[in-house]
Amino acid sequence: MAAPQIARRIYTIINAQPGWSLEHAGAILDTFKTREEAMASATRRANASQNSGHPAQIRFADEPYLTGG
Repeated sequence: MAAPQIARRIYTIINAQPGWSLEHAGAILDTFKTREEAMASATRRANASQNSGHPAQIRFADEPYLTGG
């Protein structure tokens, strides 16, 4: 019997010229001047999520979304 899948909180970094946006659950959380700033914010949010017991994932909208291991 397969283990139940746990829903992940997915934080997506979007190239929103002239800057970058961070999206979660269909809402833009913030915008940034650089990809690195957006990544740092996503990392902080994902870590906080995981520390509170909710798995999280960061992805870039311009990169293929991979599922599984």
